[in-house]
Amino acid sequence: MRRFSSLLISFSSALLFAAAFFLSFFPSLSQIPFCGFRLLTGYPCPGCGLTHAFVALSHLRLRESIGYNAMGVVIAAWLLYIFMRATAHAVLGRESPKLLSQRGRDLIIYAFIVALMIQWVAVLLTYSA
Repeated sequence: MRRFSSLLISFSSALLFAAAFFLSFFPSLSQIPFCGFRLLTGYPCPGCGLTHAFVALSHLRLRESIGYNAMGVVIAAWLLYIFMRATAHAVLGRESPKLLSQRGRDLIIYAFIVALMIQWVAVLLTYSA
């Protein structure tokens, strides 16, 4: 990863977390439908509730965040890891060692996708329009 890329990732991640924090100060934005899948089908997508989950998490309201989308905490933790890794690379000028092999990273991605789909099925089973 080049240093400029690291700076860009670091800045973008910080901006995302800051936006999530400040979105709660504009409650009228929660009325805007962001999900195209939900607009087309009437059903929530696997990512529905993530914006609200990030906003709640940025205010340290963990239970509320999980209520909006259980995978929001996992995604936020992953983004925080990416942010810290990119910032360390930008500041130190060298990449930190990889924690997992490529196979291990692939396994985690597959496990995440399966968990996301399980969570989505659970939401759909309890969903009423």
